[in-house]
Parts: sequence; structure tokens; C-alpha cells
Amino acid sequence: DPLDKRSSHIQLTQNAQQKLPHAIDVLFQGNKEALKGFSTEEKLQLTNLLTRLIANLDEL
Repeated sequence: DPLDKRSSHIQLTQNAQQKLPHAIDVLFQGNKEALKGFSTEEKLQLTNLLTRLIANLDEL
């Protein structure tokens, strides 16, 4: 929305686009390590709780 000054449109440089696949791999590896030992049910519960938290923060 061009009238909404709270956001900006950005675009990755070509250099950043080339580095993106590696950055995504690092992110997924970090997530895997952070959630090590969590069951599938616990991961789902965490996702649901964080989604609710974000929704509450959006209302502030």
C-alpha cells in the first residue's frame, strides 16, 4: 500500500541473491539444532503458541 508509510519495498542485490541459498541452509540448520529433542507434537505446540503471541503483538 503506497499510502502506508510503515513499510518499504526492498530488493536483494545480485550478490545477496547468490548468497541466499547458503543463508537459508544456515537458518534451517540453526532451527534444527534449536529444536533438537522436541517431539513433533511439541514443535507444533510451539508454533501455535508463537503464532498467537505474534497476533497479540500485532494488536498493540
